[in-house]
Amino acid sequence: QTLGKCAKMIPVMIWGTIIMRKTYKPKDYLVAVVVTAGCTIFILTGDVKSKASKNMDLGAASLWGCALML
Repeated sequence: QTLGKCAKMIPVMIWGTIIMRKTYKPKDYLVAVVVTAGCTIFILTGDVKSKASKNMDLGAASLWGCALML
């Protein structure tokens, strides 16, 4: 859920550029990518403490997480 909220900036910026004809500075795009990458790295490399994830391999959990972001 947190990763989805962090990654929300990129589609919103793309939607704003294509549909709403907004213009963003390169710095804004860079900030969006860095925040999304930072959240992704933080969440995928942290210890998972949920009961459901104890039965799942770390690689499978990462794959499902990345698939959900798409």
